[in-house]
Amino acid sequence: NNTIFLDNRGVSVSSDGISLNNSNNNTLTRNNATSVSGNGIIINASSHNVLINNNGTSDSGVGINVVVSSNDTLENNTGTSSSSEGILLVSTANSTLRTNNGTSDSGIGIRLSGAANNTLIGNNGTSNGDAGLSVQGGSDNSTLIDNSGVSTLNTGLAVDSSTNVTLINNTGSSSINSGIELGTVTYSSVTNNTAT
Repeated sequence: NNTIFLDNRGVSVSSDGISLNNSNNNTLTRNNATSVSGNGIIINASSHNVLINNNGTSDSGVGINVVVSSNDTLENNTGTSSSSEGILLVSTANSTLRTNNGTSDSGIGIRLSGAANNTLIGNNGTSNGDAGLSVQGGSDNSTLIDNSGVSTLNTGLAVDSSTNVTLINNTGSSSINSGIELGTVTYSSVTNNTAT
């Protein structure tokens, strides 16, 4: 608890570059983490952590992965993956993502799955093969403001199987698919978004 990780470099072939498990109230700043088959950075079963200006990169894993966690803040981070998500939140609640960049060659740039009550502001999700930014699988009560989802071969910004989602001033862009796509979405608000 209350640990500051500053200017570190984590490199792994088969494990995670940087991993926080059952760890709370930590601050990670300006770290670079790289993995071949694991996650660049993973936050698991943890809460009240702050990640600022970090880089998480993986070939086959997730760039920055936040799993079963809560009340975390991610700001100005970059998550990059060749085949999985750039940035992924799974079963994570009450967290804020601000001005992060998630990029993937064939996976989703930024993805929320079963992640409720989260706020995304000014993030950029980019993918060559899947959705740029995706909110799905019970990511209820999510708020997206001023985000951008860009995809070459899929939907720019996709929202599916979620309730009470608020979208304001977001941009979704795709070369051959929908810029913004809403699937099974109920009791939601969509205001001043742009699809190209």
